Order: sequence, then structure tokens, then C-alpha cells
Amino acid sequence: KGSSLKRLHLTGNRIGPIGVRAITEAMMGDGGESSTDRDGSLDVEMHPPLDTLSLDLPAGVQELFLAGTGMGPSGCASVARMLETSKTMRIISLANCDIGDIELSALAASIKNNRETLPLEALHLSFNKITCKGLDSLMNAIWGSHTIRELLLDNNKLGDRGAEQVAAILPNVKTLEVLDVGFNSIKSGGMR
Repeated sequence: KGSSLKRLHLTGNRIGPIGVRAITEAMMGDGGESSTDRDGSLDVEMHPPLDTLSLDLPAGVQELFLAGTGMGPSGCASVARMLETSKTMRIISLANCDIGDIELSALAASIKNNRETLPLEALHLSFNKITCKGLDSLMNAIWGSHTIRELLLDNNKLGDRGAEQVAAILPNVKTLEVLDVGFNSIKSGGMR
């Protein structure tokens, strides 16, 4: 409680779903556990770095790096719950977390439901198991975003259909500066 922590890097630490829940409960000052959060629920609010700190933003962690933590589906569900209510999360890294289409759909639904207050600028989803099926829900969630600047989708299974889905939203996401779709088996049709 009362921590001024704004950025937390846990990349490569195999803390699993229980560790993800424990860290987020500690950040929120909630040491208790209820029957509804045994699945690894993550209710954490994030906050920006000092160079972009605004007096208007609520206090909380702004950058959370959970790549390669072994969080599994229940850890991903925890992150989705956190994104549903966060007012400070700017950067979240979920690379190499075995995220598939079902998990991505849950993350996308949370981002979409909290679109008006979530200041999400960067979403790192490299080295997962995402196909065009899950990507469709993410593209719907970030369509028209006024904050997203960086989207890393490299080393997934997007294929040509995924490239088409990404291309379709680009005219409506004017803030996007960095897009990585490398190593996704995109062929000439997807490049077009």
C-alpha cells in the first residue's frame, strides 16, 4: 500500500499463475484471498514513468513485464481482469506466455470494455500461439484506439488472414508507431 512503484519487470521469472496473483495483490495492498480469486485473478492498476507523469493520472503501476513467467491460462485471465479496471496501465508485456486464441479473446474483451479509461500504449504479445482467430478479437478491441503506439505480434501463427486483419484496422489506429508481425508465415497475399 502506498508504494510509488511505477514499473515492474518480472520477465523470465517462472512465477506462474499463483505468483502473478501474489504480486498483483501486493501491489494493490490486498493480501487476502477469496474463493473467486483462486484462479489467479489479477486486479492491479498501472502507472506511467516519471518522464510522462501527469498530475491527472491516479497512482499505480504503469508498466508490467510478465514475459516468460509461466502464468498459464489462469494467469492470463488474471491479467484480463486487471485490464478491465485499470486506469493507469500503459505498457504490458505478455511475450512467451503460451497465449492462444482463447486467452487473447479474454484480454481483448477486457481492453475493449475499458477502452475509455485504459491508457494502453504498448502491448507485447510476441512468441505466443496466436492465430487469425484470436487476432480478430484483438483488432476489434484496439480499432479506433487513441493511445496504442506499439503492438508486437511477432513469432505467432497469424498467416495471411492475420495480416489482412491487421491491415484493416491501420487506417483507424492513427497513434500506432511500431508494428511487428515478423515470423508469422505471412506470404505474398498477406503482404499485399
